[in-house]
Amino acid sequence: MVDVGEGTKRLPGGGGGRRGRIAESWFSRESIATVFVAGTGFLADSYDLFVINIVTSLMATSHPNPSRSDVTLVKGTALIGAIAGQLFFGAFADYIGRRGAFLLT
Repeated sequence: MVDVGEGTKRLPGGGGGRRGRIAESWFSRESIATVFVAGTGFLADSYDLFVINIVTSLMATSHPNPSRSDVTLVKGTALIGAIAGQLFFGAFADYIGRRGAFLLT
């Protein structure tokens, strides 16, 4: 950090604009919102990938003795869907904006 007088410190390269404002205030409303949105995205993505084990257990109750290939197919499809969704919605978000894509999903 660089001391710019009057107790205000900025990160090197902070300059003006949004980056400078964020560098000046580490605990601002904007930075809290950014961390919250990023955490919400991570939570949703990780929940989707972790819940697939519960789904395969529940499938075993309705379809007794599922083959190993059936379980692998379900789990693999979930991972492929996550990757395809990231690629599609990433490109879509670049087109319409991150906020619009996040609200859409």
